[in-house]
Order: sequence, then structure tokens, then C-alpha cells
Amino acid sequence: MEDYLKENCYQIIYKKNLTQENYVISYLIEFSCVSKIIKNWKYNRPHCPLRVMEIEKLIQENEWVPPDIHVMCGQEMNTILYCFDGNNRRKAIKNYLMKNHNFSFLVFLHTFYNATDSFIIKQFTNINKSISVSELYICHDENEQIIKNKIKEYVDTFTKKYSGLMSASKICQKPNFQRDIFEQNIFDTYVALDKKVNLDEIFQLLEKLNQEIKIKEFSKSNTATYDKCKKNDMYLFYYGRTISLPLIKKMLLQIK
Repeated sequence: MEDYLKENCYQIIYKKNLTQENYVISYLIEFSCVSKIIKNWKYNRPHCPLRVMEIEKLIQENEWVPPDIHVMCGQEMNTILYCFDGNNRRKAIKNYLMKNHNFSFLVFLHTFYNATDSFIIKQFTNINKSISVSELYICHDENEQIIKNKIKEYVDTFTKKYSGLMSASKICQKPNFQRDIFEQNIFDTYVALDKKVNLDEIFQLLEKLNQEIKIKEFSKSNTATYDKCKKNDMYLFYYGRTISLPLIKKMLLQIK
């Protein structure tokens, strides 16, 4: 892999030994040279379709799109690179190139060699020091992975059903929701309940909470927020972009 990148890049712009075994090399390279050999890292969040569309639009309009993509190359030095930061950009650039074959897009491909998952989790955390790093996407315990996958499946279905309220922005206005925040919200709820309430029960509580808010706020049906909720038949985010843990606990007590 290292030979391939060296032969196809315009320039090596950075190289640093990080440990005795691990090192990072940053290449200035045409994205089309690596598009087919980069996949999303298994512990990274899936791409956000809305965010990808926004980035594609920026590329189309010749706006600034950060060219940095961070990938790992495992200790086996195989033929696949795994993207652990910049996945939305990677997907957007790839989509755009598929529609515009002669388009040129140079990227800074920061490649971490001989990397293990635990080593990359540390690098991912370092890159995201300025923002909260989702516990949901940096756990690699087998049981935690099962939980993560189940939440992802639920949110996949939820976002398709209520796509009219989904937002690409993490600072979205109620009653809109942002996919990553919602996933983390469910995981945080599961942890806050001491992992004693299974996910299926939490999902059922969300459905019941949706109906409860719908009935409770009926008297405020003249508000723009309620009207938007009513249009999509989804009221969970009537109060804000995250679901209140006290409300979930209150419903649990009602059931018991």
C-alpha cells in the first residue's frame, strides 16, 4: 500500500513516527486514485446522506470543502484503507466523481500505518478534542457493538419513516432531529438506566412518549412547532433536539 500511494501521489507532505511501530504519512493525491480502495472504518459512524448531499452541492458550486481524509492501514499492510475521519467528505467526493468522471479533486490523505483499532481510537479522539466524541462510535467491546448495531438499525428505520424532520445540522431547530445526536441520545439513555432496561423496551417507550406528547400538546396545535410535528406524525422532538431522560424515567414508573 505504501508503495502504491508513494507512486501515485503528487507529493509526500508530512511523515512522523508515532510509536516504535506506528507512523503516519500525509499524501497530496488525486482522490480518484484511492476512491475504490477506501472503506469506512467499522467503528466509525455511517455517512449522513443529508450531509453528503450538502457537501456534493458545495463541490458543484466550487465552494471550499476541507480536503483532509484520515485513513488507517492495518498491520497486515493489506490493499484496503479504512476511513476513520472525514467519511462524509469521502462519500460526497466519491459520489461526485461517479457523476463527473473528468473531475479532479486533490486530497490530503493522512495514512496511519501498522494501526490497530485501539490505536486509531486514540487518534480519532485526538482529532476530535474540540468536540464531544460519541461513545457509541469508539467502543469495540463485542457486547457494546451489538448494542450499537441495534440502535443503528432502529435509527435507520426511524429516519426513513420521519425523513421530513431529519436535519444535517447538529444545531437543528425543534422539532427536527439530527441522526448522530439521536443515536447517541438512545445510547446515553440505555447507560443512564444502568443498562437494565433492554433496547426493545426503550424503543417501545419512545413510541409511547410520542403519543403522550401528541395528546398533551393538542391544546397548542396553533404553534408552528406542533403543526410540523402533526404533519410528520412525530412529536418526540417537540421540546428540543434530544429526548429528556426524566420523561423516559417517568414513563417507566407509570408502566410499573
